[in-house]
Amino acid sequence: FVHSIEKCMDLCDFDYESVWTIDITEQAHKFFRKHIKRQHHLCDRVIRRLKLLSTGRWPYVLCKPLKTGKTSIKLYESKIDSGSRIIWQIAVSFSPRRSSMDCRFCEQVIRVWDIVLDHDNLTKSILRAVERV
Repeated sequence: FVHSIEKCMDLCDFDYESVWTIDITEQAHKFFRKHIKRQHHLCDRVIRRLKLLSTGRWPYVLCKPLKTGKTSIKLYESKIDSGSRIIWQIAVSFSPRRSSMDCRFCEQVIRVWDIVLDHDNLTKSILRAVERV
């Protein structure tokens, strides 16, 4: 189901039914810088998943809760393929697009902590994200 919706998405259309703002951390940004040239198809797939998350429709494959060891920190994973995952959370952040000179607003955002290609590195990535929250 998710895969068929993903294929219909236009990567150039950034307002595709976007309800949520996606906030990319430095760690997740490193993934794109490292893989954009050699694994462009993988980066496309990740962007498609993030666009799907931004719509607010989250089936289990996009929103699987992770065990963090802390009840106050809720992280989720989105499956990219058999071993690759996007680690993310719902966070509150300043919203420049909703704010004006007179009024400042915050909004809930999807904060992407990491993109993990090897499932064996998932625990390390979760611990790193918990430290930074």
